[in-house]
Amino acid sequence: MINPENAQKEEPKEPTPRPSSSKTRIIIVSIMLIVITVATISAAGLLMNPNTQTTTPTPTPSSTSNINPTEPTPTPTANPTQTDNTNESSSDTTQDATPTPTSTPTPTPEPTVTPSPTPSPTPTPLTWTSQIVDESGEVGIYLSLAIDPNDTPCISYYDSTNMDLKFAKWTGSEWHLETVDSDGNVGCFSSLAIASNGNPCISYYDSTNHYLKFANWTGTAWEITVVDSDGDVGSYSSLALDSNDNPYISYYDETNGHLKLAKWTGSSWSIETVDSAFDVGVYSSLAIDADNNPHISYYDKTNADLKYAKWTGTNWNIQTVDTAGDVGISSSLALDSSGNPYISYLDNTNGDLKLAKLSGSTWNTQTVDSENFVGWYSSMALDANGNPCISYYETTGAHLKYAYWTGSEWTIATIDSSPAVGSYSSLALDSNGNPHIGYHDSNNADLLYISVG
Repeated sequence: MINPENAQKEEPKEPTPRPSSSKTRIIIVSIMLIVITVATISAAGLLMNPNTQTTTPTPTPSSTSNINPTEPTPTPTANPTQTDNTNESSSDTTQDATPTPTSTPTPTPEPTVTPSPTPSPTPTPLTWTSQIVDESGEVGIYLSLAIDPNDTPCISYYDSTNMDLKFAKWTGSEWHLETVDSDGNVGCFSSLAIASNGNPCISYYDSTNHYLKFANWTGTAWEITVVDSDGDVGSYSSLALDSNDNPYISYYDETNGHLKLAKWTGSSWSIETVDSAFDVGVYSSLAIDADNNPHISYYDKTNADLKYAKWTGTNWNIQTVDTAGDVGISSSLALDSSGNPYISYLDNTNGDLKLAKLSGSTWNTQTVDSENFVGWYSSMALDANGNPCISYYETTGAHLKYAYWTGSEWTIATIDSSPAVGSYSSLALDSNGNPHIGYHDSNNADLLYISVG
Protein backbone atom coordinates (compact mmCIF):
# COMPACT_ATOMS: atom_id res chain seq x y z
CA MET A 1 0.00 0.00 0.00
CA ILE A 2 1.33 3.34 -0.89
CA ASN A 3 1.85 5.63 2.05
CA PRO A 4 -0.16 8.73 1.35
CA GLU A 5 2.43 10.87 3.05
CA ASN A 6 5.15 9.56 0.61
CA ALA A 7 2.80 9.95 -2.28
CA GLN A 8 2.18 13.51 -1.37
CA LYS A 9 5.93 14.17 -1.01
CA GLU A 10 6.99 12.41 -4.26
CA GLU A 11 8.64 14.91 -6.53
CA PRO A 12 7.71 14.84 -10.24
CA LYS A 13 10.23 13.29 -12.62
CA GLU A 14 11.63 14.99 -15.66
CA PRO A 15 9.70 13.83 -18.72
CA THR A 16 11.44 11.33 -20.97
CA PRO A 17 11.86 12.45 -24.60
CA ARG A 18 9.08 10.96 -26.69
CA PRO A 19 10.48 8.32 -29.09
CA SER A 20 7.19 8.31 -30.99
CA SER A 21 3.58 9.57 -30.79
CA SER A 22 2.08 6.16 -29.89
CA LYS A 23 4.47 5.71 -27.02
CA THR A 24 3.69 9.18 -25.93
CA ARG A 25 -0.01 8.35 -25.66
CA ILE A 26 0.73 5.21 -23.66
CA ILE A 27 2.93 7.13 -21.25
CA ILE A 28 0.35 9.89 -20.76
CA VAL A 29 -2.42 7.39 -20.08
CA SER A 30 -0.21 5.50 -17.65
CA ILE A 31 0.65 8.66 -15.77
CA MET A 32 -3.00 9.61 -15.50
CA LEU A 33 -3.88 6.17 -14.13
CA ILE A 34 -1.11 6.44 -11.60
CA VAL A 35 -2.29 9.89 -10.45
CA ILE A 36 -5.89 8.71 -10.09
CA THR A 37 -4.78 5.64 -8.18
CA VAL A 38 -2.58 7.67 -5.81
CA ALA A 39 -5.38 10.17 -5.15
CA THR A 40 -7.85 7.39 -4.42
CA ILE A 41 -5.46 5.63 -2.04
CA SER A 42 -4.64 8.91 -0.28
CA ALA A 43 -8.29 9.70 0.31
CA ALA A 44 -8.91 6.23 1.70
CA GLY A 45 -5.92 6.52 3.99
CA LEU A 46 -7.09 9.82 5.41
CA LEU A 47 -10.45 8.30 6.31
CA MET A 48 -8.88 5.26 7.97
CA ASN A 49 -6.02 6.91 9.88
CA PRO A 50 -7.29 7.98 13.38
CA ASN A 51 -4.30 10.26 13.87
CA THR A 52 -5.70 12.62 11.32
CA GLN A 53 -9.25 12.75 12.85
CA THR A 54 -9.95 16.23 14.26
CA THR A 55 -13.67 15.98 15.12
CA THR A 56 -15.20 14.46 18.24
CA PRO A 57 -17.06 11.28 17.35
CA THR A 58 -20.69 10.93 18.25
CA PRO A 59 -20.84 8.43 21.15
CA THR A 60 -22.35 5.08 20.31
CA PRO A 61 -24.59 3.53 23.02
CA SER A 62 -22.98 0.49 24.62
CA SER A 63 -26.28 -1.37 24.76
CA THR A 64 -29.40 -1.57 22.71
CA SER A 65 -31.73 -0.80 25.60
CA ASN A 66 -33.97 2.24 25.30
CA ILE A 67 -32.49 5.25 27.08
CA ASN A 68 -34.81 7.76 28.68
CA PRO A 69 -33.98 11.30 27.77
CA THR A 70 -32.59 13.53 30.54
CA GLU A 71 -33.00 17.25 31.05
CA PRO A 72 -30.21 19.23 29.40
CA THR A 73 -27.37 20.27 31.66
CA PRO A 74 -27.49 23.99 32.28
CA THR A 75 -24.85 26.22 30.69
CA PRO A 76 -21.84 25.87 30.63
CA THR A 77 -22.17 22.61 28.67
CA ALA A 78 -19.62 19.92 29.51
CA ASN A 79 -18.72 17.01 27.22
CA PRO A 80 -21.53 14.63 28.05
CA THR A 81 -20.85 11.28 29.68
CA GLN A 82 -22.83 8.40 28.23
CA THR A 83 -25.49 7.43 30.74
CA ASP A 84 -27.65 4.33 30.49
CA ASN A 85 -30.84 4.94 32.38
CA THR A 86 -31.69 1.21 32.40
CA ASN A 87 -30.53 -1.15 35.13
CA GLU A 88 -28.52 -3.20 32.57
CA SER A 89 -24.77 -2.74 32.13
CA SER A 90 -22.81 -3.29 28.91
CA SER A 91 -21.46 -6.82 28.40
CA ASP A 92 -18.44 -5.49 26.52
CA THR A 93 -17.06 -2.94 29.01
CA THR A 94 -17.20 -2.15 32.70
CA GLN A 95 -17.91 1.56 33.06
CA ASP A 96 -17.85 3.71 36.21
CA ALA A 97 -20.32 6.20 34.98
CA THR A 98 -20.47 9.52 36.77
CA PRO A 99 -24.16 10.29 37.06
CA THR A 100 -25.17 13.40 35.31
CA PRO A 101 -26.92 15.68 37.85
CA THR A 102 -30.52 16.23 36.98
CA SER A 103 -31.04 19.94 36.63
CA THR A 104 -34.13 21.48 38.15
CA PRO A 105 -36.03 23.15 35.38
CA THR A 106 -36.60 26.85 35.88
CA PRO A 107 -40.33 27.32 36.24
CA THR A 108 -41.98 29.59 33.78
CA PRO A 109 -42.94 32.67 35.80
CA GLU A 110 -46.60 33.42 36.00
CA PRO A 111 -47.51 36.98 35.09
CA THR A 112 -47.57 39.17 38.18
CA VAL A 113 -50.95 40.68 38.71
CA THR A 114 -50.85 43.87 40.73
CA PRO A 115 -54.00 43.96 42.80
CA SER A 116 -56.03 47.10 42.66
CA PRO A 117 -55.94 48.82 46.06
CA THR A 118 -59.08 48.39 48.05
CA PRO A 119 -60.42 51.88 48.49
CA SER A 120 -61.28 53.04 51.99
CA PRO A 121 -65.00 53.30 52.35
CA THR A 122 -66.16 56.82 51.73
CA PRO A 123 -67.92 58.11 54.81
CA THR A 124 -71.59 58.67 54.19
CA PRO A 125 -72.19 62.42 54.11
CA LEU A 126 -74.10 63.59 57.15
CA THR A 127 -77.49 65.13 56.56
CA TRP A 128 -77.79 68.33 58.54
CA THR A 129 -80.99 70.13 59.48
CA SER A 130 -80.83 73.71 60.76
CA GLN A 131 -83.39 75.96 62.39
CA ILE A 132 -83.74 79.30 64.12
CA VAL A 133 -83.92 79.02 67.91
CA ASP A 134 -84.37 82.67 68.86
CA GLU A 135 -84.65 85.73 66.62
CA SER A 136 -86.11 88.21 69.10
CA GLY A 137 -83.64 91.07 69.00
CA GLU A 138 -79.88 90.57 69.02
CA VAL A 139 -79.40 87.18 70.62
CA GLY A 140 -77.20 84.11 70.50
CA ILE A 141 -73.64 85.07 71.43
CA TYR A 142 -71.68 83.48 74.32
CA LEU A 143 -73.77 80.35 73.86
CA SER A 144 -73.32 76.84 75.22
CA LEU A 145 -75.17 73.67 74.15
CA ALA A 146 -75.70 70.45 76.11
CA ILE A 147 -77.83 67.31 75.70
CA ASP A 148 -80.03 66.13 78.57
CA PRO A 149 -80.56 62.44 79.51
CA ASN A 150 -83.47 62.25 77.07
CA ASP A 151 -81.27 63.45 74.17
CA THR A 152 -83.00 66.82 74.23
CA PRO A 153 -80.81 69.78 73.18
CA CYS A 154 -80.60 72.74 75.56
CA ILE A 155 -78.80 76.07 74.99
CA SER A 156 -77.73 78.90 77.28
CA TYR A 157 -76.91 82.24 75.61
CA TYR A 158 -76.67 85.99 75.95
CA ASP A 159 -79.43 88.37 74.90
CA SER A 160 -77.49 91.45 73.75
CA THR A 161 -80.62 93.56 73.34
CA ASN A 162 -81.79 93.12 76.93
CA MET A 163 -78.38 92.15 78.40
CA ASP A 164 -79.89 89.03 79.94
CA LEU A 165 -78.97 85.40 80.33
CA LYS A 166 -81.43 83.18 78.46
CA PHE A 167 -82.11 79.47 78.11
CA ALA A 168 -83.69 77.45 75.28
CA LYS A 169 -84.90 73.85 75.33
CA TRP A 170 -86.36 71.75 72.54
CA THR A 171 -89.79 70.36 73.47
CA GLY A 172 -90.04 67.97 70.57
CA SER A 173 -91.96 70.38 68.36
CA GLU A 174 -90.63 73.84 69.20
CA TRP A 175 -88.09 75.75 71.21
CA HIS A 176 -89.10 76.83 74.69
CA LEU A 177 -87.34 80.12 75.59
CA GLU A 178 -86.97 81.74 78.99
CA THR A 179 -84.93 84.40 80.75
CA VAL A 180 -82.72 83.03 83.52
CA ASP A 181 -81.16 86.20 84.94
CA SER A 182 -81.98 89.82 84.11
CA ASP A 183 -80.28 91.54 87.04
CA GLY A 184 -77.93 93.97 85.31
CA ASN A 185 -75.78 93.10 82.33
CA VAL A 186 -75.47 89.35 82.77
CA GLY A 187 -74.98 86.28 80.62
CA CYS A 188 -71.67 86.68 78.81
CA PHE A 189 -69.31 83.66 78.80
CA SER A 190 -72.12 81.24 79.65
CA SER A 191 -71.37 77.52 80.05
CA LEU A 192 -74.12 74.90 80.34
CA ALA A 193 -74.18 71.45 81.95
CA ILE A 194 -77.03 69.04 82.61
CA ALA A 195 -77.31 67.12 85.89
CA SER A 196 -78.14 63.43 85.95
CA ASN A 197 -81.75 64.30 86.85
CA GLY A 198 -82.00 66.46 83.74
CA ASN A 199 -81.84 69.81 85.50
CA PRO A 200 -79.68 72.42 83.73
CA CYS A 201 -77.10 74.60 85.44
CA ILE A 202 -75.16 77.55 84.02
CA SER A 203 -72.00 79.47 84.90
CA TYR A 204 -71.69 83.01 83.49
CA TYR A 205 -70.22 86.48 83.91
CA ASP A 206 -71.93 89.43 85.53
CA SER A 207 -70.55 92.32 83.46
CA THR A 208 -72.14 94.93 85.73
CA ASN A 209 -70.47 93.78 88.93
CA HIS A 210 -67.62 91.73 87.39
CA TYR A 211 -68.64 88.63 89.28
CA LEU A 212 -68.75 84.96 88.51
CA LYS A 213 -72.32 83.70 88.85
CA PHE A 214 -74.05 80.33 88.79
CA ALA A 215 -77.69 79.43 88.04
CA ASN A 216 -79.30 76.04 88.49
CA TRP A 217 -82.82 74.84 87.81
CA THR A 218 -84.38 73.34 90.94
CA GLY A 219 -87.27 71.80 89.09
CA THR A 220 -89.56 74.77 89.66
CA ALA A 221 -87.35 77.87 89.43
CA TRP A 222 -83.88 79.19 88.68
CA GLU A 223 -81.67 79.55 91.74
CA ILE A 224 -78.90 82.14 91.24
CA THR A 225 -75.68 82.39 93.25
CA VAL A 226 -72.63 84.66 93.21
CA VAL A 227 -69.65 82.30 93.17
CA ASP A 228 -66.69 84.71 93.23
CA SER A 229 -66.70 88.48 93.69
CA ASP A 230 -63.04 89.04 94.55
CA GLY A 231 -61.99 91.50 91.86
CA ASP A 232 -62.91 91.28 88.20
CA VAL A 233 -63.53 87.56 87.93
CA GLY A 234 -65.70 85.18 85.95
CA SER A 235 -64.98 85.73 82.27
CA TYR A 236 -64.16 82.72 80.07
CA SER A 237 -66.02 80.41 82.43
CA SER A 238 -66.33 76.67 81.75
CA LEU A 239 -68.66 74.40 83.75
CA ALA A 240 -68.55 70.64 84.35
CA LEU A 241 -70.20 68.28 86.83
CA ASP A 242 -68.54 65.43 88.70
CA SER A 243 -70.08 62.00 89.24
CA ASN A 244 -72.09 63.40 92.18
CA ASP A 245 -73.40 66.32 90.12
CA ASN A 246 -71.22 68.77 92.03
CA PRO A 247 -70.37 71.72 89.76
CA TYR A 248 -66.80 72.83 88.98
CA ILE A 249 -66.07 76.10 87.19
CA SER A 250 -62.81 77.22 85.62
CA TYR A 251 -62.54 80.95 84.86
CA TYR A 252 -60.27 83.93 84.40
CA ASP A 253 -59.24 86.36 87.13
CA GLU A 254 -58.85 89.58 85.15
CA THR A 255 -57.56 91.51 88.16
CA ASN A 256 -54.56 89.24 88.77
CA GLY A 257 -54.24 87.56 85.38
CA HIS A 258 -54.70 84.10 86.88
CA LEU A 259 -56.58 80.90 86.09
CA LYS A 260 -58.96 79.96 88.89
CA LEU A 261 -61.25 77.07 89.79
CA ALA A 262 -64.40 77.05 91.89
CA LYS A 263 -65.87 73.82 93.28
CA TRP A 264 -69.13 73.23 95.09
CA THR A 265 -68.45 71.20 98.25
CA GLY A 266 -72.08 70.48 99.01
CA SER A 267 -72.51 73.50 101.24
CA SER A 268 -70.27 76.23 99.85
CA TRP A 269 -67.98 77.22 97.01
CA SER A 270 -64.29 76.37 97.37
CA ILE A 271 -62.08 78.66 95.28
CA GLU A 272 -58.42 78.26 94.38
CA THR A 273 -55.85 79.61 91.95
CA VAL A 274 -54.74 77.00 89.44
CA ASP A 275 -52.04 78.92 87.55
CA SER A 276 -50.62 82.17 88.90
CA ALA A 277 -48.20 82.87 86.06
CA PHE A 278 -49.00 86.33 84.73
CA ASP A 279 -51.91 86.67 82.33
CA VAL A 280 -53.02 83.07 81.92
CA GLY A 281 -56.47 81.49 81.96
CA VAL A 282 -58.52 82.94 79.11
CA TYR A 283 -60.35 80.53 76.77
CA SER A 284 -60.47 77.91 79.53
CA SER A 285 -62.21 74.57 78.99
CA LEU A 286 -62.94 72.16 81.84
CA ALA A 287 -63.57 68.40 82.03
CA ILE A 288 -63.85 66.00 84.99
CA ASP A 289 -62.39 62.48 84.83
CA ALA A 290 -63.76 59.26 86.33
CA ASP A 291 -61.87 59.95 89.58
CA ASN A 292 -63.50 63.39 89.82
CA ASN A 293 -60.22 65.14 89.09
CA PRO A 294 -60.55 68.33 87.03
CA HIS A 295 -58.59 68.95 83.82
CA ILE A 296 -58.35 72.41 82.24
CA SER A 297 -57.04 73.67 78.91
CA TYR A 298 -56.40 77.41 78.57
CA TYR A 299 -54.45 80.14 76.81
CA ASP A 300 -51.29 81.79 78.10
CA LYS A 301 -51.62 85.37 76.84
CA THR A 302 -48.10 86.33 77.90
CA ASN A 303 -46.35 83.66 75.84
CA ALA A 304 -49.16 82.96 73.33
CA ASP A 305 -49.08 79.26 74.24
CA LEU A 306 -51.62 76.51 74.86
CA LYS A 307 -51.47 75.19 78.42
CA TYR A 308 -53.04 72.35 80.37
CA ALA A 309 -53.57 71.74 84.08
CA LYS A 310 -54.62 68.56 85.87
CA TRP A 311 -55.38 68.01 89.53
CA THR A 312 -53.39 64.96 90.69
CA GLY A 313 -55.16 64.64 94.03
CA THR A 314 -52.54 66.65 95.88
CA ASN A 315 -51.48 69.43 93.51
CA TRP A 316 -51.85 70.92 90.04
CA ASN A 317 -49.72 69.44 87.27
CA ILE A 318 -49.30 72.25 84.74
CA GLN A 319 -47.92 71.64 81.26
CA THR A 320 -47.30 73.71 78.17
CA VAL A 321 -48.91 71.83 75.29
CA ASP A 322 -48.00 73.85 72.19
CA THR A 323 -45.61 76.76 71.71
CA ALA A 324 -45.40 76.83 67.90
CA GLY A 325 -46.54 80.37 67.21
CA ASP A 326 -49.60 82.04 68.67
CA VAL A 327 -51.59 78.97 69.69
CA GLY A 328 -54.30 78.07 72.19
CA ILE A 329 -57.14 80.51 71.53
CA SER A 330 -60.64 78.95 71.54
CA SER A 331 -59.48 75.78 73.25
CA SER A 332 -61.94 72.96 73.89
CA LEU A 333 -61.09 69.97 76.10
CA ALA A 334 -62.53 66.45 76.20
CA LEU A 335 -61.40 63.24 77.93
CA ASP A 336 -61.59 59.74 76.48
CA SER A 337 -62.72 56.69 78.46
CA SER A 338 -59.18 56.27 79.83
CA GLY A 339 -58.97 59.89 80.95
CA ASN A 340 -56.61 60.95 78.15
CA PRO A 341 -57.11 64.62 77.22
CA TYR A 342 -57.80 65.92 73.72
CA ILE A 343 -57.74 69.65 72.99
CA SER A 344 -58.93 71.47 69.88
CA TYR A 345 -57.70 75.03 69.43
CA LEU A 346 -56.80 77.81 67.05
CA ASP A 347 -53.34 78.32 65.59
CA ASN A 348 -53.63 82.07 65.23
CA THR A 349 -50.28 82.37 63.47
CA ASN A 350 -51.26 80.17 60.53
CA GLY A 351 -55.03 80.42 60.76
CA ASP A 352 -55.44 76.67 61.29
CA LEU A 353 -57.55 74.40 63.45
CA LYS A 354 -55.32 72.10 65.49
CA LEU A 355 -55.72 69.14 67.82
CA ALA A 356 -53.49 68.02 70.68
CA LYS A 357 -53.60 64.64 72.39
CA LEU A 358 -51.65 63.48 75.41
CA SER A 359 -50.11 60.03 74.82
CA GLY A 360 -48.33 58.90 77.95
CA SER A 361 -46.19 61.89 78.80
CA THR A 362 -45.98 63.36 75.29
CA TRP A 363 -48.32 65.80 73.61
CA ASN A 364 -48.92 65.00 69.96
CA THR A 365 -50.29 67.86 67.90
CA GLN A 366 -51.68 67.89 64.39
CA THR A 367 -53.37 70.29 62.01
CA VAL A 368 -57.00 69.38 61.40
CA ASP A 369 -57.97 72.06 58.89
CA SER A 370 -55.72 74.59 57.17
CA GLU A 371 -58.02 75.73 54.39
CA ASN A 372 -58.49 79.49 54.66
CA PHE A 373 -58.51 81.01 58.15
CA VAL A 374 -60.25 78.50 60.42
CA GLY A 375 -60.44 77.42 64.05
CA TRP A 376 -62.18 80.19 65.94
CA TYR A 377 -64.90 79.08 68.38
CA SER A 378 -63.85 75.44 68.30
CA SER A 379 -65.97 73.04 70.33
CA MET A 380 -65.08 69.37 70.67
CA ALA A 381 -66.69 66.12 71.81
CA LEU A 382 -65.53 62.49 71.60
CA ASP A 383 -67.76 59.77 70.20
CA ALA A 384 -68.22 56.30 71.72
CA ASN A 385 -65.01 55.12 70.00
CA GLY A 386 -62.99 58.05 71.30
CA ASN A 387 -62.90 59.78 67.91
CA PRO A 388 -62.90 63.58 68.12
CA CYS A 389 -65.64 65.66 66.52
CA ILE A 390 -65.19 69.43 66.24
CA SER A 391 -67.41 72.33 65.26
CA TYR A 392 -65.69 75.62 64.42
CA TYR A 393 -65.85 78.86 62.51
CA GLU A 394 -64.21 79.71 59.20
CA THR A 395 -63.35 83.39 59.34
CA THR A 396 -62.54 83.70 55.62
CA GLY A 397 -65.94 82.63 54.35
CA ALA A 398 -67.81 83.29 57.61
CA HIS A 399 -69.21 79.74 57.61
CA LEU A 400 -69.83 76.97 60.13
CA LYS A 401 -67.63 73.90 59.64
CA TYR A 402 -67.49 70.45 61.16
CA ALA A 403 -64.63 67.94 61.30
CA TYR A 404 -64.61 64.42 62.61
CA TRP A 405 -61.99 61.70 62.76
CA THR A 406 -63.08 58.48 60.98
CA GLY A 407 -60.34 56.38 62.54
CA SER A 408 -57.95 56.95 59.64
CA GLU A 409 -58.53 60.49 58.38
CA TRP A 410 -60.34 63.74 58.97
CA THR A 411 -63.64 64.32 57.22
CA ILE A 412 -64.33 68.04 56.93
CA ALA A 413 -67.46 69.78 55.72
CA THR A 414 -69.01 73.22 55.62
CA ILE A 415 -72.37 72.53 57.21
CA ASP A 416 -73.87 76.02 56.99
CA SER A 417 -72.62 78.29 54.21
CA SER A 418 -75.14 81.06 54.78
CA PRO A 419 -73.52 84.50 55.06
CA ALA A 420 -71.85 85.25 58.41
CA VAL A 421 -72.85 82.17 60.41
CA GLY A 422 -70.90 79.87 62.72
CA SER A 423 -69.41 82.03 65.45
CA TYR A 424 -69.76 80.96 69.10
CA SER A 425 -70.31 77.35 68.03
CA SER A 426 -70.99 74.78 70.75
CA LEU A 427 -71.12 71.02 70.09
CA ALA A 428 -72.53 68.02 71.95
CA LEU A 429 -73.27 64.43 70.92
CA ASP A 430 -76.43 62.56 71.85
CA SER A 431 -76.56 58.94 73.02
CA ASN A 432 -76.50 57.76 69.39
CA GLY A 433 -73.42 59.80 68.58
CA ASN A 434 -75.34 62.33 66.51
CA PRO A 435 -73.92 65.86 66.63
CA HIS A 436 -75.93 68.87 67.78
CA ILE A 437 -74.51 72.38 67.37
CA GLY A 438 -75.66 75.76 68.53
CA TYR A 439 -74.19 78.80 66.74
CA HIS A 440 -74.72 82.45 65.97
CA ASP A 441 -76.00 84.15 62.84
CA SER A 442 -74.07 87.43 62.88
CA ASN A 443 -75.87 88.73 59.82
CA ASN A 444 -79.32 88.54 61.42
CA ALA A 445 -78.22 88.48 65.09
CA ASP A 446 -80.09 85.20 65.67
CA LEU A 447 -79.44 82.02 67.63
CA LEU A 448 -79.28 78.99 65.30
CA TYR A 449 -79.18 75.24 65.80
CA ILE A 450 -78.15 72.42 63.47
CA SER A 451 -78.14 68.67 63.99
CA VAL A 452 -77.92 65.23 62.44
CA GLY A 453 -80.57 62.62 63.16
